[in-house]
Amino acid sequence: MPWFSHLPGLPGTETDDGSEPITERHIAILESNRQHPDYDTEHWPPEE
Repeated sequence: MPWFSHLPGLPGTETDDGSEPITERHIAILESNRQHPDYDTEHWPPEE
């Protein structure tokens, strides 16, 4: 994997351990989540 040595140079942000109170970043992530809520769907994926 020749690209492996380039990983540390990629841009990124530091994550937290979840112990901090909800921040603007958390709210932005929550509002941008597009994952389908499978729990309210009787059959997934829907039949076409």
